[in-house]
Amino acid sequence: MELMLILNPEKVSPKKNECGYSLLEILIVLTILGLSLSVVNVPLAQSYGRVKISQTAKKIVNDIKHIRIRALIEQEATLVILSPNRVSSNTPTNISKKQLNMPAGWKAEGDNITISANGFCQGGYLKLTAPNGRVMSYSLLSPSCLVERII
Repeated sequence: MELMLILNPEKVSPKKNECGYSLLEILIVLTILGLSLSVVNVPLAQSYGRVKISQTAKKIVNDIKHIRIRALIEQEATLVILSPNRVSSNTPTNISKKQLNMPAGWKAEGDNITISANGFCQGGYLKLTAPNGRVMSYSLLSPSCLVERII
């Protein structure tokens, strides 16, 4: 078969009117691809924003868990401050106070959470508000600050 193609050059070289795609065909394909990508891109961008907000909320909740672990390791009672205006004046002086580091635009509301030196978490309620207004509510359960999302 190969020998026949070499001996017959008409079968190897294309005819003059069969030289590939026309410019119009290529432009139509590119236009269709561009339109389909623009339609798909909008939901992807929205989905990315939701995922980023969820990841930030998980990080904030994990920060509370890390504070509990730190209190357990250092054998030091800790008060996790969610709302600075809710810290009572009768809080013992021997208790360490930690405020959550909130990302820009985020707000945390809820009960300030007391963690004893042995790691016992009194539990509480946490309400996170994202910069876009999305609200996520969590319940922190005793004794290990197990986090449960409230829907």
